[in-house]
Amino acid sequence: MPAGVNDPKARFALLFGDSTIPLTLDSISLEVSQGCPGECVVGTWTCPDENHESVCLNGAPCNYGSTSPCNPDQVCVAGKGCQPCGHAQEPCCAAETCLVVTDKCSDGICVPSGCVDKDGDGFPDVACGGTDCNDAVWAIHPGAVELCNGIDDNCNGPVDETFDLSSNFANCGSCGHVCSPGESCVNGVCVPPLPTCVDADGDGHAALGSCPGADDCDDSDPKNFPGNIEVCDSKDNNCNGVVDDAPQGVGAPCKVPQKFGVCADGLTACTNGAITCAQTTFPSSEVCDGLDNDCNGVVDDGVTTTYYKDADGDGYGDPAKTSTACTAPPGYVAQKGDCDDADPNVNPSVPEICDGKDNNCNNIIDEGCSCVNGATQPCYTGPPSTLNIGVCHGGTATCNVSGRRPPFGDPRSRGGPEGGVVSGP
Repeated sequence: MPAGVNDPKARFALLFGDSTIPLTLDSISLEVSQGCPGECVVGTWTCPDENHESVCLNGAPCNYGSTSPCNPDQVCVAGKGCQPCGHAQEPCCAAETCLVVTDKCSDGICVPSGCVDKDGDGFPDVACGGTDCNDAVWAIHPGAVELCNGIDDNCNGPVDETFDLSSNFANCGSCGHVCSPGESCVNGVCVPPLPTCVDADGDGHAALGSCPGADDCDDSDPKNFPGNIEVCDSKDNNCNGVVDDAPQGVGAPCKVPQKFGVCADGLTACTNGAITCAQTTFPSSEVCDGLDNDCNGVVDDGVTTTYYKDADGDGYGDPAKTSTACTAPPGYVAQKGDCDDADPNVNPSVPEICDGKDNNCNNIIDEGCSCVNGATQPCYTGPPSTLNIGVCHGGTATCNVSGRRPPFGDPRSRGGPEGGVVSGP
């Protein structure tokens, strides 16, 4: 124990390694301490409790783990309560209380006789039974303040145990390694301060590279940032590294200017930062499908069929009533030539009969007929003097529908044309 330390708390701090009790000049004098810690002598030494308050042990409780007063042959030990005097490495009250008779009570510690304190710090060398782990240096002894120097200053075994070299700014990674101003100690390494994030366009995304996590590829335009909707403007609006990839408004049907027919069909596309209509269909051979396949502005030119109105349903249409289409419209036929589309019995396929009509539509009425169906004529047209003489009989001849009979008055006929109806006597 250094001479002159007569303050009980300071003495306790040196003996028990309590670094929380500051040592000041007020607690040190040139007087030699009387007695030793734990002695129950009124007016000299007292046993400090866990709050570092002096408690007289004469009939007073020992507040270190015991609720009873210490006996005269006991000492109040921090964390252990009342302990017998003289245990090794424990405070002792007087030399005669050490368990080993050859030991001596050196500043409250039982050490073997002859064990010296070379550095004069009040703690004999550990090699001879003392507690000083380095008896060549006065500042190294039990209870000394642990410094960050790679040395066990307080002789408790660990080195620099009160310093966190992984985060201590003044001892980063190793004792004495001080980080520069602005740096921080992270995992024992001095780390430069993080840069300040810059968001010049105010879109909520910092400029790429300005700070960790920054992702704005164009901090000069608030319309360009990660997650934004891509539009056609020759810019990378969503910051995915591709300009105008699948922007809004692309892929919709549109009409290509100055194109005809199917060639006018297109889809919207993004071209040089602007929405355009891109042609998707190109000219081909014209087919009859209601479209302008060759894109000449005329639908089904040269490939349609002319159909004719067939009002009477006889398979022949009126040549004056036509419709040009790919397929026959309802009520129209491909065969023309019906000269009377109100009569199904009049068309080019009907045989001509003697009825005063052009039945076969060849523009000739009753061709090949000698009479008109139903026409009458006297059976005898010879001289009156020969009427009813021999075969010459009178009467009336009527023409039938065929009209294929000898002419009226033929002397070979008695009643007019063949097949006629003979009237008369």
